[in-house]
Formats: sequence, C-alpha cells, structure tokens
Amino acid sequence: MEPKEISVLICGHYGYRNNQIDGQTIKTRVLKVAYADALGEGNVRAVDSSFFRLSPARFLYEARKGFKECSQVVMLPGIRGLQFFLPLFLRWKRKWGRPIQYVVVGGWLPQLLAKKGWLRHLCAQLDGIYVQTAGMAENLSRLGLPNIKILPNFRKFDCNQKRSFVATTIPLKLVFYSRVIREKGIEYAIDAVKQLNAEDPAHPRVLLDVYGPVAKNYQRDFQRCLGESKHVSYRGILAPDNVYAVLPTYDLMIFPTYYEGEGFPGAILDSYIAGVPIIASDWKYNREFVDEGRTGVLCRMRSVEDIVFQVETFIANPERIMGMRQHCLEKAQNYHVEQMVQRLLHDASKRL
Repeated sequence: MEPKEISVLICGHYGYRNNQIDGQTIKTRVLKVAYADALGEGNVRAVDSSFFRLSPARFLYEARKGFKECSQVVMLPGIRGLQFFLPLFLRWKRKWGRPIQYVVVGGWLPQLLAKKGWLRHLCAQLDGIYVQTAGMAENLSRLGLPNIKILPNFRKFDCNQKRSFVATTIPLKLVFYSRVIREKGIEYAIDAVKQLNAEDPAHPRVLLDVYGPVAKNYQRDFQRCLGESKHVSYRGILAPDNVYAVLPTYDLMIFPTYYEGEGFPGAILDSYIAGVPIIASDWKYNREFVDEGRTGVLCRMRSVEDIVFQVETFIANPERIMGMRQHCLEKAQNYHVEQMVQRLLHDASKRL
C-alpha cells in the first residue's frame, strides 16, 4: 500500500515516559514539531522508543504500522536502539520500500561502527546517515560508508527576535548548562571559580550557576563539589521553554567537556541562540563550531589553569563580551530546524 501524500514516521527517544530532558530527547522533539509545521500534524507520526521496555509488543506494532502507512522514515536511536532496531527496520524497508534517514545524535557512531562490521554493513543500506560534524563524516567515509551527509545540530527558535543585554560588570556571571555528569567538566568549572575568587572571597570576580539534570550516580559527588564553593549555585533543570529567556542574563557559558560521546553539543548551540559567548574545551569536534575570539574561546581539556586564564582575559576586558554576543546570534542563524527539515525532505523525495 502506497501513501497518498508525503508523511513521515519519526522513531526516537522522546523521553515522554519520564520527561527525560537531554540532548537526544530535545533534538527528537524539536524535529517532530518541525516536520508537523512543514507537513501538517496529521502527516507526522511519532514512535517513542523510551516506551519499548514498558511495552515492547505495543512499540513494535506502532513502528511496523508507521512503516507501512507513512511514505518515509526518520530514526534517531542511540547505541543500543541502533543495534536492536536497525535489522528489523531494514526488513520493513525492503518490504514496503520506504526510505530510512538516520539522524545521528552525538559523536559516538564512528567508533561504534569501526568495531562492529555487521552493524556497519547494515548502516550502508540506509538512505542517508546524517551526522553533526565534518569530522564524523570523514571518519565514517573512511570506513567505506557511501551515504554520509552533514546535518548540524539544530533548534527551533525565533530568528527575528531582538535580544537586549545589560552591560557586563564584575563579578562576571557564568553559566554551565548541560547534563551534570563528571565527564561534562563540571568539576573543572567549579575549581576554576574557586581559584578565580581565592584571593578575596568576600569580593568574588565570578559567580557560576549550574543548570541541568544531575545523574543519579553523581549526585553525592556533585553536592560535595557545591559545598566547597559558596560562589557556585545549582539552579535545577531549565525548562526548554525558558532556555532563551534565562541564558541571555549570563555573560559567559562554561563548557569544559571531555565526554566521549560529544558531537555538536547542544550547550554550544543554545548559548549561540541566547547570545552568550562560550569557553569550551578543545575536545572532539568543538573546534568546528567555536569561532575563536568571535563566538567564544577554546581551552585545553582538563585544565583548570587554562579556564582561569581565559576567564581572566574577559575580566580584564569585559567590553569584549558585548561584541561577541552579536557574533553568537549571527552564528545561530545557521542552525534553525526548518532548514534541516527541508534538507531531509528534499533528500527523501529523491528516493520515493
């Protein structure tokens, strides 16, 4: 049975079951809304893999029904989901002839496929693998995959919204906005704040607010780190609807990640949309997205001293921040989700 019009099945981890908010769930939700805007709500079907463990039979029924009734499929699985669902999805692809586009979340795919030849063979049968960075695309092409395309991280935001910023004053207001796990570099950020304020704690030069879900296995260590600095505050989980109202109140984003699965981090993109320059670690693919001196600066990975040095350059010249804010806003225009959906629709149309 052939669908009468363009319709899309989007299969991924939406996090609806427990309202999980992270890079994967945000990206999946944003993509679904953008497809609905482009095609109409009735032509978009979502299958949430976070319900698979709760009701695998129901999930597979909905996924199979979506394959049969929609004209194209977009999938955004993580590591386990890719290995479990891909063989089945390819079988349905052969049965009904639906193009499958794989939108990758994070930067882990090249390492996984280098180790698993069987999975690499299956991925080669997809109609498109959309990775976030040029470095990932190059690494996958070296593995012989023929269907690699670059699709940067994206968000839905008002491109025409005018943002107003207050003049930068001391203490600088720093923000860390990410999942709160050790590998995202939070301890290096906290230690840098401690060093920057060590000379005169009563008159701090910087303050740091932390937003994001704290991993269960890291809560105790995180609380210990917070207790060691009165200039660092945990502000809880920032609701997606409030991100671009809250982040612009800060002067700089601190993101000293060394997380192995990093691709195009949402923290970098969100700070650009909010007009907040970033101090990020020179890790994985960050250099592709941080325009040094314009949208932010890079520091050595796992180096408190380098974070301190970079922050001190802004303390000495706080007027730099206002100019960099404008560069961030300009950079953000490249990453609106509507542009990405049009690319995906165009590519899928060539396969129909």
